[in-house]
Amino acid sequence: MGKKSDETKNALADALLTILLEGERGAITVKLVSERAGVDRQTFYYHFRGMEELVGYLSERETSALAAQIGHDASFDEFVGRLVDQISARQRVFRALLDRFGRPTLRSLLHERATGLLRIYAHQELADVERRIGSRYRDEAVEYCVRASASMLEAWITGELDMDEERLKAFLARSFRQQMIGVQALGKHLS
Repeated sequence: MGKKSDETKNALADALLTILLEGERGAITVKLVSERAGVDRQTFYYHFRGMEELVGYLSERETSALAAQIGHDASFDEFVGRLVDQISARQRVFRALLDRFGRPTLRSLLHERATGLLRIYAHQELADVERRIGSRYRDEAVEYCVRASASMLEAWITGELDMDEERLKAFLARSFRQQMIGVQALGKHLS
């Protein structure tokens, strides 16, 4: 699809985002989103099969923007700081998606992008451990550490974890490092 198609998809996603952030009550329908985007329903259905697909597109767009702002050239502490900053900047969007479309949408957002980003750092931190415990155990340990960290981010977004951004950054970095130390200790024990 071309530039015009991308523009229309983004206009529909922007319309949905505006509706979400305005906190409009009632059902969010194809008709409502289409009207806000300035297109007809047929145009909506040309680009998306339904609202679920549009929500997925918006979610992917937001998490892609989040990932693009973080980069991979930072220390782990800088990475955590950037990740929390970017999630915080989009927290209203994530909460609106959560309120309207439920936890699976939020989980999809975080667990696809955040875990992918965290996984890169975990593998870097544990590169030497693989020699001692084998790749299978190292990969399982990485997944545990990554999912635990992503769950903390999810709890923070939903308000289940009550702390300011700076405390969250420190807590996330510290807990991730402690989990890494545990994995490294396991490697020493098994070797």
